[in-house]
Amino acid sequence: MADLHNNNIESSENSEPMEPSITHLDDKGDIRLIVSNQATSETKVFIVSSKAMSMACDAWNAMLNGHFKESQPSGTGQREIELLDDDPEALGILLSIVHLRFNSVPRSLEISLFQKITILTDKYDATHLLGPWCPDWLKSVPKFEKSEVPKKPNEFEKVYRAWEIPKQPDVEAKPKFEDWLWIMWELGQEERFESLALGLVKTIRLGPDGECLTASGKTLDSSSDFQHIPPGILESIMEVRKKTVTAMLEYTDAILDRFFNAYASGKSVCSPDMHSQKDTFECDSMVLGSLTLLLRRAGLTGNLQKDSSAITKSINELYLKLDADMLKIKSLHDFESYEFQICENRLLSRQMRSRLLEMVRSIPSPLQEVHRRHLQHQAKKLRLC
Repeated sequence: MADLHNNNIESSENSEPMEPSITHLDDKGDIRLIVSNQATSETKVFIVSSKAMSMACDAWNAMLNGHFKESQPSGTGQREIELLDDDPEALGILLSIVHLRFNSVPRSLEISLFQKITILTDKYDATHLLGPWCPDWLKSVPKFEKSEVPKKPNEFEKVYRAWEIPKQPDVEAKPKFEDWLWIMWELGQEERFESLALGLVKTIRLGPDGECLTASGKTLDSSSDFQHIPPGILESIMEVRKKTVTAMLEYTDAILDRFFNAYASGKSVCSPDMHSQKDTFECDSMVLGSLTLLLRRAGLTGNLQKDSSAITKSINELYLKLDADMLKIKSLHDFESYEFQICENRLLSRQMRSRLLEMVRSIPSPLQEVHRRHLQHQAKKLRLC
């Protein structure tokens, strides 16, 4: 067994590296493209037509006919060009389109391949090549419609789960907002892009150092060379999140201030015209104590907490926590007779839940005018999308 093991090792060490697969997209092609994926060590060779590629986009025309190093002849019958930063599978699909090999173009795409293709069309300014295939490819995109906003507080949990907030370990396999964001950016899908950006506003969290985290814990960094995030959108998303969380903090602080100010002036939030002083103060104390405790449990500590950057929960998480806790607030007169219906504290829970829901539903779009202009420009390139 030892000899056999040694023979296997020796055989492995002496084995020749595998030759890359060769795809002939033009039987009379004059260019030999060597495409390597450094991340996976995958290499593919494509025999292509320089004329077809030159007509496809200006970047390829410059590469093949300009004065760039990669466009120079190699001394053989075919010019050899090496592309080290392009994904072979994604580039193969673009080359199939250019060489009219439409049978080799898939009718549907996995999100990872879809993203790789759009990274290349952005790099080579070749978005227009995808026009005929966009309608079919976009059918695989989940519907993140603006209408997916609850009309009643108890509907929010359903939408929250539909937006793939992680509950189970296997959610990492599901596509998230950030995975589709770049694709919609490159294809000029303004409405979908805006819905995805709003989804991120509601679901991102803050990390220990204030970094932007997705619902699954992935760090989003617009300066990273390994993440393709449309310029300026992440900063805008974070700003809208900050303003929304700040508004929620200010609102809950204002509610607490109502009780403190009433007590300081010798009055009551309950109904001083209907009850004895003892009843109204006891009612206020009961509600204020419950409210303060519940806000602290939610990560909001009333007047002690006015810094939105200290709130690490997502807007969705914060809303759901507050909405559930507001149901637990009871006034002293909740079970009293009709004469106590005037008690203002009995309405507090419903008022707070409605106001917080309104805040979440009315979050402004993080898209700026520069984003809309780019998306509209991209859409014109595609025409059919």
